[in-house]
Amino acid sequence: GNDIEKRSPRITTKSTMSAVPSLIFRILQVVLLYIVINPAKAGEIHVCARSAENGNHVIPGANIVCRDDDRWSDDDWMASGITESNGCAELYYETKSSWWCRGWDGCWANPDIKCEVSGTCLQPINTVTKNNFNQGNTAHFMVNVEANPDFCNDSVTWDGCGLEIMPDFLTDIADEISGFQEQCNTHDVCLGNCLKSRHTCDQEFINEMHAECGDDDDHYGGDALCQFLATLYGIAVTQFGGLFYNC
Repeated sequence: GNDIEKRSPRITTKSTMSAVPSLIFRILQVVLLYIVINPAKAGEIHVCARSAENGNHVIPGANIVCRDDDRWSDDDWMASGITESNGCAELYYETKSSWWCRGWDGCWANPDIKCEVSGTCLQPINTVTKNNFNQGNTAHFMVNVEANPDFCNDSVTWDGCGLEIMPDFLTDIADEISGFQEQCNTHDVCLGNCLKSRHTCDQEFINEMHAECGDDDDHYGGDALCQFLATLYGIAVTQFGGLFYNC
């Protein structure tokens, strides 16, 4: 009888200790199951487009594409849609968690939201980038869009200041450094429309870049570097642009 009484506490302690790993395992099961079956919450992006020529005129039917702007890799698509009669589009995207580094930027959950606005007879334009944007808030963008007849042909494409074969992130870097994204897009479309000679498209591109340098100081190093980059881009298209001209 005494032996049983002495051994009883040991049996109880051993049983309790063996239950701890089992309890931890069950808790982990519940957590993992929650992660798997928990429906993705929707983040919201609100984009409004209005005429750059007349700020009181909204633009319905504009195409909106929003992406997570990644510096060293291709941008991730987030959401797309079309502006309604009020010139605005409400877009929704999947929110992501930093658990297991599955966020928009790997171990960083929040996205860097940037949207492109384009459409028939509209000059494509990007919004500002909202870096590390809190997914619990609504991202609001207001964009002034210019009319441009070169973009009335819906079959033409553009890719900014990079070649079509370049990775997306390299094109982003070229656009950011030069500040000539709009001019590069217009040049792409001019060549694609085949309504003008390659020489005319190239010369208009060069003129528009130099004009942009005189419009503002929003370029790295100021006006002198801007003019240098415009000249450099002009040499590149005149010397090598023929390789990509198919008209």
